[in-house]
This record gives sequence, structure tokens and C-alpha cells, in this order.
Amino acid sequence: MSKQSVVIDLPEDIYNKYKQRAQQMQRSVEAEIVESVFKAVPNNDIVPSDLDEVVAQLGFLDNKALRRIARSRLPKKDTAKIESLHFKRQSEGLGGV
Repeated sequence: MSKQSVVIDLPEDIYNKYKQRAQQMQRSVEAEIVESVFKAVPNNDIVPSDLDEVVAQLGFLDNKALRRIARSRLPKKDTAKIESLHFKRQSEGLGGV
């Protein structure tokens, strides 16, 4: 993913909030602002187009089935890959996935 630089003037109180949060998270102010932008702009390419249909189907399941689904876990290998992609997306974005 290529990057573009943008210069913005923030009100001092907003900047100070980002600075404080960055210090708490042991990150740069820039990283905090970039994360906010990522969260504000949805990336519909990452979410499967049939997600709404899958979620709608949950309404037809009984409590026992919902509990079983809620307690299910991905294999450790898959969990590690998802976590790796999550960190990559936060730091540099995901392109061409």
C-alpha cells in the first residue's frame, strides 16, 4: 500500500488528546491519528459481501446452537494468521488480499 502525506492543522485540545492517548499506547501521535482514520473509513473490500446474509441466518438458530457457535474456537494456526493480518492492517494496511 502506497502512502500519501497530508498536513492538517488540529485544534490544540484535539492534538493533546491524541498525544495523551499515544503516550498511553506507547505509539506516535501520527499512528494514533492514522488508526482513527482507518476506523472512520470503512473498507468494504475486507468484509465478504454475503456477511449480512450469514448474520441474518443467526436469527433462526435456537439458544443451544447460538451458545455452541459462541463457544467455538478457530484453530491456533488460523487465529495466529488473523492476528498477524490485523497487526499488518493497523501498521501498513492490507492491499491485494
